This record gives sequence, C-alpha cells and structure tokens, in this order.
Amino acid sequence: MLFLFSFICTFGFFCLFLQANLQLFFEMSKEKGSKLTSMGLVTYHEGLSRAERVELKNYVASLFRLSYSVVQKRFAGGMEFTAAELIALQPVIEEELWRH
Repeated sequence: MLFLFSFICTFGFFCLFLQANLQLFFEMSKEKGSKLTSMGLVTYHEGLSRAERVELKNYVASLFRLSYSVVQKRFAGGMEFTAAELIALQPVIEEELWRH
C-alpha cells in the first residue's frame, strides 16, 4: 500500500511539473509565434529589393539546410513556414541578421 501511495504522489508531482512546463511553453510560443506569420514573411520579402531577396533566401536556405527552391516556394506563398521556422526566423527578421 505504501508503494502505491508513493507512486501516486510521485506521479502526481510529475503531472503538476509537466503541466506547469507545458503552460510556460505554450505561453512563450504564443508570444513569439503571434508576432511573425507566414504571410507576414511573404509581405516582408516582397518589400525588399531583388538583391536583398536573394540574400535573404540564401541565408534562410543555409540556416535551415533547405534547398533554394523550397525556400523560394515558401517566400512566394506556395508553401507555409512551419511554426519552428517562424520562431527561429523571428530574431533574424527583427534584427536583420541576414544582412551581411
């Protein structure tokens, strides 16, 4: 009986710990993910000059190790950026890290 009680307490603590971490993760992802969207990236991309577009696409292709054609489709709006890519691209766009 004592083993069962300790198992339930340990499992309950683990559930509370997991729930707190998941809430924190979702709050952080909402904050970061809500600022940048796929359409926002497409609009940002369209506002750049031709040389800047090429530079941005090359940077994103090397950052995510994607082929240039995949990156080109994503910036053209034919494919969506994943949530992880959007979170990773947030500081790149805000701080313009892609510019050399």
